[in-house]
Amino acid sequence: MHKIVLIPFFAASVSGCVLQLPPQQQEPPPATQQVHSSSTTWDAQAPKPQPQSPPASSDNDWIDFGTSNGMTYQFKKGSFRFDQDTKGNALAVGLGRVFDSTNGQVTAGQWYVPVDDCLREMGSLVMTDIHGAALWRVDFMFDAGNIASNLAQTMCGAAYQKAYELKQQDQRQTKPAKPKGSAI
Repeated sequence: MHKIVLIPFFAASVSGCVLQLPPQQQEPPPATQQVHSSSTTWDAQAPKPQPQSPPASSDNDWIDFGTSNGMTYQFKKGSFRFDQDTKGNALAVGLGRVFDSTNGQVTAGQWYVPVDDCLREMGSLVMTDIHGAALWRVDFMFDAGNIASNLAQTMCGAAYQKAYELKQQDQRQTKPAKPKGSAI
């Protein structure tokens, strides 16, 4: 149920739109349960979730792209790679996570931007689960100032850098050898 609510909520928050959802029916507070442990009986009630901070990383391997409406968006350093979609189009891909501070839930997945969108400096940023099923898609435009645009622009920058490095590496490997003749 949370996934259905979070997808439009995220898309609206990243694009700067205000999304008004109908009031949700509140679930009754958790009932007190009788827990039996050998010969002892005691009452247990589930604690209410408290707002939390994003998961800490000891080696600082996540880049924070901002927080909006209690959701923190992070990109994993060093996770960038090129891939292709089912039609063979080049994609800039990296690992990401979204942390919901209201309930402590972390959604991990992959973010991608079609390389053609990088070249046009606008298009779609997509988050998939770790198996590749799309979770959400949001439009971006370079320098738009929202989280999705900043994230997509950074991914495109990583794509440009990686493409340059691959081109340099390829040129070094295919550099023609000097002819073995006598000097003129």
